[in-house]
Amino acid sequence: MNAMNAMQNANQSTRRAVFTGCPAILITCALFPVADPVSAADPSPVLDVALSDGGTVFGRVVDRQGNALADSPIVVLHGGHRVARVVTCRDGSWRIKGLRGGLHRIVSGDGHSVVRLWTADSAPPNARRSLLSVSAATTVRGQALCCPMYFPMVDPCDVLTLGLSAAALIVAIDANNDANHNHAPPATP
Repeated sequence: MNAMNAMQNANQSTRRAVFTGCPAILITCALFPVADPVSAADPSPVLDVALSDGGTVFGRVVDRQGNALADSPIVVLHGGHRVARVVTCRDGSWRIKGLRGGLHRIVSGDGHSVVRLWTADSAPPNARRSLLSVSAATTVRGQALCCPMYFPMVDPCDVLTLGLSAAALIVAIDANNDANHNHAPPATP
């Protein structure tokens, strides 16, 4: 009889975990959709950029007055996925190695560029050799804990899903432990 009760309690715990975890995953993904890949529907003009040796692309970030923006994050997206992140040097320059040809979105400061990266051999004659980004935002020095530019490899949907799934697992384990432990007072001899 105890084996039958233990199996029923385990099944109930599994159902609790599924009914708690699945809606949590669906809700978080609905609230925090993943970035769409670069598509032909994107209104941004596509810039042709020739990669240097080793799949390297170069760029520079400046403010509206032409002053270099140091420590400005640069994020490269390909097919909706982050493939690289760097921070600009003191002179506002940046370099990313190991990229492949194709459509990419390069996010810098408060804007982005849609670029078509080409190998040096296949690039059209008018392809740029580097990118220049002009930031229109006022630079504010300080700490920002929830800014995606400073944590571009962390997807909020992933963090919430992981947290809620862990909570659902804890609830299921706790319920299973409660079901497996007999809480009846000990028998007196």
